[in-house]
Amino acid sequence: MILNQKLRDGVLSLLAQRWSPEQIAHHLLQCYPHDPTMQISHEAIYTYLYVLPRGSLKKELIAYLRQGRSFRR
Repeated sequence: MILNQKLRDGVLSLLAQRWSPEQIAHHLLQCYPHDPTMQISHEAIYTYLYVLPRGSLKKELIAYLRQGRSFRR
């Protein structure tokens, strides 16, 4: 779960721009190399998206993913 609101907002914003979780994780690592509170792994992003309860937010966020799958393989 993402506890840092700035990190959460940044990740959601980049997802809305159709960035992949891998791209987001790499981008954050380059932008904040010395701030571990602003870094997240791509697996944590996927976990966050797929663990959300059912609802419109979950559908919207999963639609941002390139594959648009509602379940992980």
